[in-house]
Amino acid sequence: MAAKGRPSRQSIAPKLSLSPSAVMKGRNRNKAGKALYWKVEPPTISSHLENKTWHELQLELARLNQTENSEFFDRLGRGIIPAPITIPEKALDFVLSRYVQYCMIAKQLDICYHYLVHPQKRMMLKACLLAVFTRILELKNELVQIDQREYQFLEEIIETYGCTQADVELTVPLFIREETMDILKERERFLSSVISTENSRRSSKSEKPMSRQEAILLIQRQTRFYMANKKVELAHQVLRPLSEEDSNKIMRRVVNKWRVYTTRKEVLALKTEYERLLEIIPNDETLSTKRIMSDYTLSKRNRARAKANEEEYDLDKTRIENELFGSEGPFLAWSLHYTIKQWLLEVRDVIGNFSTFPSVEEGGSTAIFADKDINDVADDLSANMATGKFVFPPTEKKKKPKKEKKIAKKNPWGAEGFEYVIDETDCMREMKDKTLQYTDYWFYKDDSANLKQTHDRDLLQEELRLVVSDEIRTQVDELIRQELEKLVYAIDRIAPKEPKASKKKSKEKGKKGGKKKGKGDLTADRTVEELFRELLAQGIIRRCPVVSLDSFICEYSYSGGALDRALRDPMPSLADVKRMVMEFAVLPLSCQTLHQQASLTRCCHWGSLKMKKKGWVGGLKRELDG
Repeated sequence: MAAKGRPSRQSIAPKLSLSPSAVMKGRNRNKAGKALYWKVEPPTISSHLENKTWHELQLELARLNQTENSEFFDRLGRGIIPAPITIPEKALDFVLSRYVQYCMIAKQLDICYHYLVHPQKRMMLKACLLAVFTRILELKNELVQIDQREYQFLEEIIETYGCTQADVELTVPLFIREETMDILKERERFLSSVISTENSRRSSKSEKPMSRQEAILLIQRQTRFYMANKKVELAHQVLRPLSEEDSNKIMRRVVNKWRVYTTRKEVLALKTEYERLLEIIPNDETLSTKRIMSDYTLSKRNRARAKANEEEYDLDKTRIENELFGSEGPFLAWSLHYTIKQWLLEVRDVIGNFSTFPSVEEGGSTAIFADKDINDVADDLSANMATGKFVFPPTEKKKKPKKEKKIAKKNPWGAEGFEYVIDETDCMREMKDKTLQYTDYWFYKDDSANLKQTHDRDLLQEELRLVVSDEIRTQVDELIRQELEKLVYAIDRIAPKEPKASKKKSKEKGKKGGKKKGKGDLTADRTVEELFRELLAQGIIRRCPVVSLDSFICEYSYSGGALDRALRDPMPSLADVKRMVMEFAVLPLSCQTLHQQASLTRCCHWGSLKMKKKGWVGGLKRELDG
């Protein structure tokens, strides 16, 4: 299959048409009068391209998210039920296209994260990456349920989007590797020290003193070996000189070897000159080496810059939080306390007694100041006047994500009544929130004056203001509950209810006499090094071979799609096996967020002898920092 050229990082996202409201929201114009929707031209080379790529990828992700949300909402924003897909082939193509699109975006977002140094952009990009990888695993689970097998052939879909297999290859995100790099190095250093100490201790114990007779025999053997070598050298020197025929043969052989060497050099020089004329290779021989060194230097500089910006972000975050607590905290606490107290008194004037203050589960004071329209307020007042108590509406709880889709359990390729229903997941809602955050703030943000790509103080201050207000609200709610009990007792003469004593203590006391104490910790006086040494001595802990999944050279099966259409059920290639290991084992276990949100799969890797099953397991351990 002939694939089109691999797209560059900066041109993977198509040009998107913006709505008139988005265009008029805050666009700028240059000297020529051309509309500029944002300015992403920082002077540093590292941020110039990657800021541009980040904007394009965010717009592509927003477009894809909008396409998926159109299945659940109409143009007016009203919820609708998506129409089910009753044709298995159509459902498979639909999910495969979404799967390939998300894989392309995930690959480019991971590359973009490697070059971005802005801390808040990196945090947003990290959240988008987690959401995208979670969505990829969800779509993979749907593919398995529709196709009834763990591998699919992607060459036709990839050819449709004009990319290659390398553009949709899944790898562990870079930020996960960075988070575990220090821990892995420290663990490796500790294990190496323990193993070296144990080996030196074993070697010192295994050495035995040599007796006098054994030392004499060893010296005699070495002397005989030395004398035999000397005799052989003397025999070679005494041999007769070579004849004229032998010398001619040797000369002809040397000449032939030299001619082959010079001819090979000339052919290689002609080939290099021909490739330079066709501009296949650069004219400067050292250009490729310089480019590699410049990329390495740029990557190293970006990591140092990103680390310095994150440290500055953490320091400024603590400083701003303390400033907000000191400047806005007292006034916010007083105004909130006064407003809640005034509300309690007004409610007492209406219904005749004090209202119960909402509990923490009901939302506290946030339930009082919830946004309501006139009809909701009228319904609440009528219910409160009828009961004589102020009743708060129950807060909506978040629905747990559905792990199983409504798909026929039988084989869908020939089963009657096949029906695939698209479900909205928490991952899609999270991507929608991140997209709205990007379009509301970062899309129109002029970041060209930020030379060092440091954090945005205004955005950080707004985020911390919400955190400070929530913490102050929690403290004020607790204070209001105590004051309300005193007011009810002082005015209405109703004593506060005493908390009921828990029955667990009485049960524990009853069982205390008949229950025997178990053994305590037998390793309380042992250190971790001692336990490791003991496990190493017993052979329980062994050092894993350093094997990476990238070291497996795999090739894709480009005829799998044609064989699959012919119903021949082709076998997966090694590249498909590598992809399945990444999807079912590495990605769900690489991060706590992916482990919680993605559906877990029980998989077994089996095969005949000498099929590198242990090598795959070693690569899995290496990817998971085992």
